Amino acid sequence: MASILCCTSGNQTVEAVVQPAWDNHFAAFGGQDVSKVLLDYCEESKIIVYNWHDDTETVYNGMAAHNSVLVSFRA
Repeated sequence: MASILCCTSGNQTVEAVVQPAWDNHFAAFGGQDVSKVLLDYCEESKIIVYNWHDDTETVYNGMAAHNSVLVSFRA
């Protein structure tokens, strides 16, 4: 089972927020609202994109990289 965790300021606590995160992702992706999607990530989060054509993974670390990859998904 997958877990979605929310990072708080200073990464001092981690709170499980599975349903609200899925609800936000669904609404944000449907509306192509990158800023709203980014609310579910923190600087320590990773987005891993798998490429089926060449069997590679690309890891995006940090908020700037997350923004960049999410914007590219809209293209």
